[in-house]
Amino acid sequence: MTQRIRSIHRRGIATFWAVAMTAMVGFALASLSLAVASEHRRTKAAASEAQLRQLLLAGEAWLLDELDASRAIAGGQAMPIPAVDALADATVSVRPVENGVYEVIAAHSAARSIEQIQVSQDGESGGWRIAERHLIRLR
Repeated sequence: MTQRIRSIHRRGIATFWAVAMTAMVGFALASLSLAVASEHRRTKAAASEAQLRQLLLAGEAWLLDELDASRAIAGGQAMPIPAVDALADATVSVRPVENGVYEVIAAHSAARSIEQIQVSQDGESGGWRIAERHLIRLR
């Protein structure tokens, strides 16, 4: 009779450990999936911010080209963007704020960034250069 009690007791312990190990594996998988999802969101946000910075740099270069060609920048003038799927919803516009100060506004995938640029004319070459830049808003 004692052997029968011992074997039932041993089966109970084995069942307990099997259930406990299954629960630990379940918790590990759940935490791993949460970590992967969080990393995906972070990577997507970083890619969007990098795209905005690239658009701002393109807007700066375009502004300097326009000023070097002595073309006036009207309020809210849009920069032409190549027709690429990745940039389908991207916009870059430049508007004058005051004499020698311009705002470059870049928008992409519901994110928007504004950079204020102060330009000055180079005395030697006569070309325009960026004297100062301030990132106003990046979200």
